[in-house]
Amino acid sequence: MRTSSSGSELRARLATAGLLCGAIGASSCMKEAEIPDPPDVSGLVRVYESPDGEVNAASVAAGLVNGVQIASTVAGTGLGLYLREVANRVHESAALEVSRDRLNDRLEQPEIEIDASIVVTRVCNGWLDPNAPPNAAQNGLVEAHGVVRNDLPLPTVWGNSVGRCLQSVPVEARTVQLFFEGSYVVEVTGAGEPIFIQLAGSFGSGQASSVVSGTRDFRVLPNGQVEVRAPAPTGGDVIVFFGAGEIGVRGANGRFVCSLDAHTCTSPRGEVFQW
Repeated sequence: MRTSSSGSELRARLATAGLLCGAIGASSCMKEAEIPDPPDVSGLVRVYESPDGEVNAASVAAGLVNGVQIASTVAGTGLGLYLREVANRVHESAALEVSRDRLNDRLEQPEIEIDASIVVTRVCNGWLDPNAPPNAAQNGLVEAHGVVRNDLPLPTVWGNSVGRCLQSVPVEARTVQLFFEGSYVVEVTGAGEPIFIQLAGSFGSGQASSVVSGTRDFRVLPNGQVEVRAPAPTGGDVIVFFGAGEIGVRGANGRFVCSLDAHTCTSPRGEVFQW
């Protein structure tokens, strides 16, 4: 499958598991392929759902400012929006290709459940003219891998950039010049759900000086709020959140809304502490 729109190019290729070839004959399915296991980020996802560190003056002082800087860069560059779109394209391509494969080759084998591996390659649309023809040499590209198990795409998508990806991303009422370079893992379960991202590399905006590099993980909520994991000095992790009109920290002892200017945090019960 190949489509092209808005200055970007998508190529998807799918290979079904070898057991299907044996079941229906090698002439009627694609080349045998080993289906990979996606990277396991379930432990990190659980930390965001139930952080085990304690929110106190020490953990806020250690993690809040840096966490807000990372979260604001994620929100400002549109990286979460872009990688969610990439993951959605993988899931859509997997569902479409499996549906076509079943319709074309397996009408007489409805009991067979398909396992498959899919790779989507997307050329980044660039900064100067996002509607220009795709140009991988100039703007870079992103590879994305997905897996189908028992007819259903798994929520984890992973891949890497080839060169530096230069992508124009609509963020609210403006267009942001995102650059991204490195490898990533995305976990998204569906529309209206948070998206978890683990990134090893660097990203930032051509319109700002803030750049985030290294191995990071964060979560983007449906309302646009960004969460960043931060180690707590007394053990475990707390979650810094930024956006949707709030800044604060979540931990095993609750969700605290904080002020960077006043250096205070307020507990769910209205108690205030200084950091």
